[in-house]
Amino acid sequence: FIRSYARSLGIDEAPLLARYGALHAPVEAPSPMPAIAPPERGRRYGVTFAVVVLLVLFTLALSVVLRPRHRDLPMELSAVPHVEEAAPATPTSPAPVRLEGGSATPV
Repeated sequence: FIRSYARSLGIDEAPLLARYGALHAPVEAPSPMPAIAPPERGRRYGVTFAVVVLLVLFTLALSVVLRPRHRDLPMELSAVPHVEEAAPATPTSPAPVRLEGGSATPV
């Protein structure tokens, strides 16, 4: 940038570059980052174990939620009762009671 700016102004570029170099030390390239270490074996197995446990729990929850409801009752209770048709019964009236001397006796 300094070289092209000096040329556009018609100034000698060598003294400007020397002055800039004295003020600003050359920047070294950053050191490369260390390689990322692979995860520990114990942690990898822990994550796998957690995923398996969650899948089992999810399957159990689905089996409870999606279970058919007609199997909740025993067969005897869930069967439709058979109703026999019978002739209507004639209503019976209670026997009359006679009250004598403070005690009730049937007639």
